[in-house]
Amino acid sequence: QAQSIVRERTKQQQVEESVKLEIADQIVERTKKEKEGESLAVLLAQQNEAKAITVLADADAGKIRALGEAEADVIRMKGEAEAKVLETKAKAYKEYGEAAVVQMIVDQLPSLAEKIAAPLSQ
Repeated sequence: QAQSIVRERTKQQQVEESVKLEIADQIVERTKKEKEGESLAVLLAQQNEAKAITVLADADAGKIRALGEAEADVIRMKGEAEAKVLETKAKAYKEYGEAAVVQMIVDQLPSLAEKIAAPLSQ
């Protein structure tokens, strides 16, 4: 009977050790899965942060592009306006120049007429 008790205790100890090992394996597996989950969460957070940075960079690039295009339009419009002003001034100066020549001739006509008529009056 003593041997039977010893065998029973040995068997019971083996079962207890087996259960302890199974529990330890489960704990290790659960810890491993928790760490994998934490790693995945960190990875997802980093990916989301990278996407957010990309979106912000794209938005900034769009803003800079729009400002550049607007400034280019302003410069182009200003240049066109200045060219139109210069064109108008050139026309005015041309017309003024012709008018000035005509006015000088008209102003000199009486004097010319006198000089031409002087020999005829003698």
